[in-house]
Amino acid sequence: MTISGPSPKTALQKTWIAIRFVVFGMGGFWLLSFCWVAVVESLSINGARLMNPFLACPLALAGALMMLFGAGEWGRLVGIGVYSTGNFGNFASPLATFGRQ
Repeated sequence: MTISGPSPKTALQKTWIAIRFVVFGMGGFWLLSFCWVAVVESLSINGARLMNPFLACPLALAGALMMLFGAGEWGRLVGIGVYSTGNFGNFASPLATFGRQ
């Protein structure tokens, strides 16, 4: 059982939590999503690329780490797997029916 820390008491602490969530949480989500789209797009037949997939993978990891920090779950690194596989499943599922006619 995990015991969470004390709730924020001052307005400054509450403001920092809100800013951290918006900047790092949502920013990390968009970075992770964009990078997974770039990776899946690089697997397509026509060869169109948003960015190099070798650059997109580390940036996706950075986006997942940003999301962990923004959500205040920095110590729980298992969240990286949750964030990454969720986005990969959303963007890779069309590939399952891509070659069928």
